[in-house]
Amino acid sequence: MDIENVKQKYRALDMELTGSQNLSDTLAMLYHENSKVNKSISRRQFPQIKLFSNPFVIKKASKPYKNYFSEKTYALDIYKGTSPKRDFFEIIRSRHSSRKFLKSYKISLMELQKILYCSYGITSTSQMNGEESSTWSKRHVPSAGGLYPLEIYVVIINGAIEQGVYHYNSGNNSLALIKEGDFTEYLKEYSGSNNWIDLDTVSCLIMTSSILERQIIKYGERAYRFVLMETGFVAQNMSLVCESLDLGSCMLGFFYDDKLNELLGINGFGETVQNVLVVGKEERESEKAE
Repeated sequence: MDIENVKQKYRALDMELTGSQNLSDTLAMLYHENSKVNKSISRRQFPQIKLFSNPFVIKKASKPYKNYFSEKTYALDIYKGTSPKRDFFEIIRSRHSSRKFLKSYKISLMELQKILYCSYGITSTSQMNGEESSTWSKRHVPSAGGLYPLEIYVVIINGAIEQGVYHYNSGNNSLALIKEGDFTEYLKEYSGSNNWIDLDTVSCLIMTSSILERQIIKYGERAYRFVLMETGFVAQNMSLVCESLDLGSCMLGFFYDDKLNELLGINGFGETVQNVLVVGKEERESEKAE
């Protein structure tokens, strides 16, 4: 299906504000149409999905996380036992986007562990078909086919650990320093925070990237939809955990993709940034008055 077919389809509908004048020539609508599922597409996709009964494919897909070997790696398991005592529904009601933060606040490893582990950490493992070499993991969010295509990075600005870019290893629940330094000025220019948030005051930025191949090999064109769903699940978990820890957070959407990819050391094609979360201690009006 090409873009002309898409435009013809929507011209035939009276959709007013969401009519064809707003949709014409958009790659988004072209992808939307081409990634829909019907019985014919399901039949064509079935042989590709069936490949995942192959032991070699299962073994390759069963450990969907990157490993960085760094001299500065922080194990986070020791912080698992501490949990805030707040009502879940009160947390949901209280969650909001924060844009003003206390500059003096340094995020702790305990807080980072809660945000990272409760968003994308491994909760349990099991052997696929009884083979120890194919240990399949489960996490705190649903993932199409259990393939977990996301990676999590943290850029520390004000924290209990060194400034720099870190990678969260869900396999062993640890943070590895992959690039040391103060990247605040770089992020001011390319993170999409300009005019909204003073990055000098935030504790960290958490970036979620996707490795699309992990899902495309099974789900074809539909895979990108699954990736975006999962990115949203993870972002919501992070936001709610921040609220439970009495931390503020705010999603950034209009970032310069390839500049952030460059900062993380990823190529922007096989792996690319999908969203950015700012985290810090919210500055409240009562605190400003003091």
